[in-house]
Amino acid sequence: TFSENAGGPWPSLTNVMKFNETVEFNNTLQKSLVIFNAGDEDLSYSIETSDYPGLVTPSPASGTILPGSSDEISIVFDSAEFEAGEYDFDIIIHHNADTDDIIVPCKVKTLPNNLLVWEDFNNWPPQDWQITSTLAEANWTISNSSAAGGTYPEASFNATPLLLLDGVQRLISPPINTAEFSNIYLEFKHSASTYNNLYQISVQTSTDLENWTVVEDFPNTGFAGNKYSSYIDNEDVGSDTFHVSWTFTGNSFYILYWVLDDIVISGGEDYAEVFGTVTLSNSENPANVTLVLDDQTTSPDAQGNYSFSVFPGTHYLGAYMAGYENMVFRNLELDSGQMLQQDINLQYIEPTLYPATDLSATVQEFNSVQLAWEAPNVQSQEILYHNGYSGAGIGTNTPVEAEFAIRLTSEELDDYVGWELGKVSFMLHTMEFNSALVHIYEGGSNGQPGTLVYEEDVTNKALSQIWIDEILEDPITILPDT
Repeated sequence: TFSENAGGPWPSLTNVMKFNETVEFNNTLQKSLVIFNAGDEDLSYSIETSDYPGLVTPSPASGTILPGSSDEISIVFDSAEFEAGEYDFDIIIHHNADTDDIIVPCKVKTLPNNLLVWEDFNNWPPQDWQITSTLAEANWTISNSSAAGGTYPEASFNATPLLLLDGVQRLISPPINTAEFSNIYLEFKHSASTYNNLYQISVQTSTDLENWTVVEDFPNTGFAGNKYSSYIDNEDVGSDTFHVSWTFTGNSFYILYWVLDDIVISGGEDYAEVFGTVTLSNSENPANVTLVLDDQTTSPDAQGNYSFSVFPGTHYLGAYMAGYENMVFRNLELDSGQMLQQDINLQYIEPTLYPATDLSATVQEFNSVQLAWEAPNVQSQEILYHNGYSGAGIGTNTPVEAEFAIRLTSEELDDYVGWELGKVSFMLHTMEFNSALVHIYEGGSNGQPGTLVYEEDVTNKALSQIWIDEILEDPITILPDT
């Protein structure tokens, strides 16, 4: 619905609505945004960022725009004081118009030192890259999609052309001089979708384009977009003709696509590694555990061993599996080249057992005794589900302690009097928090929570986009008029 401007200043952006940029190591990148005043009064503005001071410098950072005029703002991204990695934040434009502040989302990737290859497939085929196939045609191409988790375009291995023959097809990096390095860091984003699992996808290395060493085989069952990273320290490292290949082996009929984006290859000395062993208190297979390090995911092998390669900096590590309590390690500080061992033991959540009632024993004959009892009549029912509030945040500019509370009146609980409250589940959509607690209050009124009857710190269980189940060891009985 369009409405006539009621008067006053009226800000709008005319050239960009967001930034998704890559900045080389210890370098700058200049972009711009244009603010236009579509109103009939002067527009005053000031610009700041929500996080990472120094990564972005706007110029001018404030000013006044006459009606019908515009200001072009220079936006300089500077990686000098920042570790290699990805940074998400907002440019916030405050103004005197009777509308909300303008928010410009930013995603900035700062590249590492010793960078050997950076490829985002904005040009196809990339210069000095090779596409090879043992078949008459090749299935590697460019796609205007972003399924790997980057931005379009991305490299894509497709089902077509459909030759219905087994073959080996490769997307191969340029020759890389790795003579100065004992290990190489490899990072890329990818995802796959499949019709059948009768194929293999992998990343491999070579020095002569004939003999190939497997670095990693990936699942042939399909997987969502994620970032893969690893150190490579095989015998190919050290060569001045080091190649990396993304290899499909099999019949392309069985795969829908395998897409790649944002490839980083660099000297590995700048990176850190987190490794360890995962065990389960109930002695189940640890390979079923999901591990999360920032935006990377993996699972341990059958012996529980795992490893992540990461940029230096502050990270979080989480582990979860159905039936077990989540475990999260926050604020892991990693230095360049550091090897951090972090073993993980997940605890099984014991099911709640309810005893039988009215147990009786009757002697029948001689040594025969008949036992009788009433089986527990236990029902489990969700009392309330609330999906949160979208787009109703409160800007604070600084960290604050806040509670998201759901209040149930006594009338809403009438049907549950005598029941026991046994579990509270919630999901967070960010890891940008210092602590997370579950509070349950009894009594009170609107704005007054009443008496605190349950409190549990779940900070070290809370993972973004994962349900956190807080099971009450001592369930709370729902009383009348509460």
